[in-house]
Amino acid sequence: MFGARQRRATGVHIADRVLHIVELIRHRGEVVLNNLVRETLPFACTPARLAGGEREELARIVRRVGKERRIAFANPGVALGSHAFLLKRRPWIYGSEQLNREHLKWEVQQVLPDRLSEYALDFAKTPQGYFLVAARRRALKLYGALCRKGGLRHPLFDIAPFALYNALEASGVLGGEELEILVDVSPPEALVLLLNAGQLQAVGSCTWEGESPQIRREALVERVQQLIEAEGSLRRPRRLWLSGTAAADPEWNAVLSDKIALEVAVFDPLAGVDDSPLEERVPPAERAACAVAAGLAYRCLSEGD
Repeated sequence: MFGARQRRATGVHIADRVLHIVELIRHRGEVVLNNLVRETLPFACTPARLAGGEREELARIVRRVGKERRIAFANPGVALGSHAFLLKRRPWIYGSEQLNREHLKWEVQQVLPDRLSEYALDFAKTPQGYFLVAARRRALKLYGALCRKGGLRHPLFDIAPFALYNALEASGVLGGEELEILVDVSPPEALVLLLNAGQLQAVGSCTWEGESPQIRREALVERVQQLIEAEGSLRRPRRLWLSGTAAADPEWNAVLSDKIALEVAVFDPLAGVDDSPLEERVPPAERAACAVAAGLAYRCLSEGD
């Protein structure tokens, strides 16, 4: 039957006051970009607003955008805000995977601000160790309510660092055995990912509250340098990828290139994807701004494999 092998997936990422949506379709092995949306919101998506009446308005915006752009929100993936989870990395200990998980669970209990029962735990294994995600159950409940009212059924929740790694892997830009850095800047937050031989090795972040652009840039440069010094094992990264809203700002590119002394390239999370269904070609900076949403869509596209 025609269309039987077709699968759709949608990534949804709310960063500060912007709604990002990427809709992908896979048919007979080819991935097609069916929709890319960046919608300015009337307010920032804070925990208080998710818990208050603004959630209804946000859900209406999501439904409206979906209707206007004919987005079915099939197999949706939604990024949790940084307030909704804790991310911890720990090395392996000698023993089985189950023993490592139990030890990691014990370790995270020592640093959680609330009881363990208030969190949903998930683990990601890497060649260097484990990442543990502790998502606040209350936040999951609030995001779930937003999705139901916005027309997103059975969403898969993920976090931005993992979504960015999915986008890097799916777009085929990770190279060889070298170190690479991805910096995703979407104020008031920036994420720094260090990749080693194509694997996620470390994650850092910066959060700003009202600081000047210069102070923001200085703080981020310092954070990137700290991560390289702590994780690089005397090796210098080959390249720094830049994504998020900063990809459209030449100042970020210039500062990172000058202060960190690395080649800086704008990351295209949709490299190799057929974008012919779109009425107009999306500029590179807009594609880079949707890197998290693209990574979510990639993951949901492959969930049925």
